[in-house]
Amino acid sequence: MADIEISTLPPNQQLVNLINRDNNKNFLLEEVLLSEPVPVVYNNRNTMITVTASPGSKYMGSKDFYYNRLSLNKFGYTGIMSEVPLTREDILGMVAIQKQVDLWPDEFETFIVPVLEEGEVGKIQLRAKSNAIKWLGETEIEYLFKLPDNLDLLHQLLHFTLPDTFASVLNPP
Repeated sequence: MADIEISTLPPNQQLVNLINRDNNKNFLLEEVLLSEPVPVVYNNRNTMITVTASPGSKYMGSKDFYYNRLSLNKFGYTGIMSEVPLTREDILGMVAIQKQVDLWPDEFETFIVPVLEEGEVGKIQLRAKSNAIKWLGETEIEYLFKLPDNLDLLHQLLHFTLPDTFASVLNPP
C-alpha cells in the first residue's frame, strides 16, 4: 500500500492551489480574497466561492469558482482509545492520522472532550463550521478512555499467551 501524503498547507492555500491547477492560473494566496463558501448544487459541485483580487495585486475583479467540500459523514466508523486524557487538538490529530486527512482546528465547531472513567466510551460530534473551506457535515467519534485491567489481561491472553501455547503444542521442539 502506498503512503498517502497528508497536506500540511492550510485549507485556503489548498483551495487556491486547486483553483490554479484546474483553471491553469497562478494566483498567490496574498493576491486574492476568498469569500465564505456557499453550499450549492451546480455541475456536480457542492460549493461556490468567489475569488476577488486583493487591493494592490496585479489582478482585478471577481470570479466564482465551484468545487466539492469533503463530507465528514463519509469517514465511516471513527473510534479512538487513549490511556491518558485527550484535548480537542489530540482528538483531531488522532482522527487525522486514522483517516489519513488533514483536520485544521479552525475548520470545526468547538466540541467538548468528555471526562471519562476507565473503560467508559464517550461520543463526540465533529461538526464542520458552515464557513469551513475543506469540510462539510458532521461525524461521530467514539472515544474509549483506558482499557480496564481485566480487558487488558484478556487481550494479552487471546493475542499472545494462547497463540504461543498452541504453537508449542502443534510444533514441539
